[in-house]
Amino acid sequence: MTEILYITGIPLLAGLMLFLFPDRIIRMKGVINILVNLVVLTLGIRIFSKDIALLNIADLQQSELLGSLRQTFPSLDRYCCFDIDNLSKLIILFICVFGLLISIYSLIYITKGKRVPNYHAWFLITIASSIGAVATSNLILFLMFWGILAITLYKLISGSDDVSSAAAKKSLVMVGASDGIMILGIAII
Repeated sequence: MTEILYITGIPLLAGLMLFLFPDRIIRMKGVINILVNLVVLTLGIRIFSKDIALLNIADLQQSELLGSLRQTFPSLDRYCCFDIDNLSKLIILFICVFGLLISIYSLIYITKGKRVPNYHAWFLITIASSIGAVATSNLILFLMFWGILAITLYKLISGSDDVSSAAAKKSLVMVGASDGIMILGIAII
C-alpha cells in the first residue's frame, strides 16, 4: 500500500534534488530523470497489478515520521487520503509509461535544441503531481496537486523566445481559470 506514497514522493524528491545540480550537466540530469521514471514505472506496474483500495495516513503508523505527524495533527488522516480504483490505476500506468517515453525523448531533444531551465526537475515534479492528482480522494489535496501541476506546466512551456512565453502565459491563464471554476464547484458541493 505504500507504493502510492512512493510513486508520488520519489519523483517529487528527485525533482527537488535536481534543482541543486548545475545546468551544465544537463545530460546527467536527463539520465537521472530516466532512472527515476523507470522506478516510477515499476511502482506503477505494481499498483496496477495489486488490489489497492484506500490508503490514509492512519494506515502508516509504523513509520516514525508519519506516526509523529499524526500525533501532531490528529485529523491528518481525514485530509491525506489516496483512493485507487481501476480507472485511476490505468491512468497512473499511462502517466508512468508516457513519462518514461517523454524523458527518453527529451534526453536527446533538450541537449540539441533550445533549453528550458531546470527542465528535468520540473518534469519530475509534474509527474509526481499528476499521479497525486489522480490518486487522491480528497478535494483539498486534489486542488493542491492541481495547483502544483499548473505551475510546473507553466515552467515547462516557458522558453527563451516570445512565442513560447506567450503560450506559457495563455496556458497558465486557462489552468488558473479552470482552478477558479473548480474551487467554485467544490464550494457549491
